[in-house]
Amino acid sequence: MTGFYTPLIVGSSLNPGSVHTVAMSLSCFMIAFCGPLLITGIWPHKLKVPFRVSSMPPYTGLPPAVYTMVEDIVAVDGGGCVEFRQAWRIRYEHSAIMRRIVRVTSLWWGASGTLLAGGFIAIAWTTPDDVGYGIGWGLPWLWAMVSATLTVWWVSRELKREAEEWTQPGVHKVFSLHIAQTINEEKVAEEVNEYNDRNV
Repeated sequence: MTGFYTPLIVGSSLNPGSVHTVAMSLSCFMIAFCGPLLITGIWPHKLKVPFRVSSMPPYTGLPPAVYTMVEDIVAVDGGGCVEFRQAWRIRYEHSAIMRRIVRVTSLWWGASGTLLAGGFIAIAWTTPDDVGYGIGWGLPWLWAMVSATLTVWWVSRELKREAEEWTQPGVHKVFSLHIAQTINEEKVAEEVNEYNDRNV
């Protein structure tokens, strides 16, 4: 949220206030949000950081950022806990279609958000105050709604395709995230695998 509040506070604190700076608030948030999506989508499992990112240990290749967002939102905010983390990891590792879904959505949100945010910032500084302010605070919401609608439609279509092709060999190109598991996590993973075997 730093990307959002910094221009908002700075622009409001100036005397007189800077409409151009305040108009950048949502655009700066878009860049802060979409930048990691774009970078990890372009180089999946290539970037390594010296600290833990969600369930990814330090110096482990980071998956596209949508992976960790889904993991944290459902496991933490949604109460899915360790069971969801294990099921999500196994689904990602064992499904080539799911890996494609995660990467494409990361690239779409990352690229479209970053490019449009740059354009909104440029407009905010090169147009009259009311025009720049309206565009800076209005169009980011339109982008989010359109992107969310497209994401739901496309992901639903891909999940249907995954279900139809689940028994075909090409769908199960295993890719390991190289996450060391505790005894409890291994037990959960075994239960998830057994459930999948029974329902394939």
